[in-house]
Amino acid sequence: MKYLFLIMFLFISIFSFGQNERWDKDNYIYSNYEYGFSWTLPNEVSWKIITGTEKHTVFKAFQPDTYINVFVNANKIEGKNKSKYDISDIYNYIIEKSDSIDKVVEINTGIKTISHKFKKCLFCGQNAYKSYQHTMLKDDRYDDPIEFISTSYYYIYKGISYAVTIKMHKNVYDYEGANDFINEIFRGYTIVNKY
Repeated sequence: MKYLFLIMFLFISIFSFGQNERWDKDNYIYSNYEYGFSWTLPNEVSWKIITGTEKHTVFKAFQPDTYINVFVNANKIEGKNKSKYDISDIYNYIIEKSDSIDKVVEINTGIKTISHKFKKCLFCGQNAYKSYQHTMLKDDRYDDPIEFISTSYYYIYKGISYAVTIKMHKNVYDYEGANDFINEIFRGYTIVNKY
């Protein structure tokens, strides 16, 4: 009976992620073969996998000491020519819609956008746009308002739209060396051409 329990535990541990994803908890490497990306997080700090709060969040982890969150949202594009879409095709539309999306988020969560900036760029060899968002939550549950900084890269690859994001408290973002650490985290993200 003792061995049966051990075998079941090992089986659950090995296959706790789907067959198309892996988490190397010792080296902080997440790979998702269904969505075609891998993210090697800096290993000089620890990272923990957490469940995303959005249906389209396929990966989310946080750094327990600083509460830096990293996550990937992915949405499959519907239609005949889905593999021909490029983020530059919808860049202007997304920027136009960002204000209304920010207002809906504020109504639903109380998180108010202070500023939201976009710029075109390349990310992992793909046309992309980079988003910098400064938000604030003022709520009776907290003594002082809480401010967040989110940096995201949005791109489309093989019929799937992606948002690759790092989110942190503003006081962590303002800390000397934070920008270098953010860049190091993003450098660990790669597209896996598996599918």
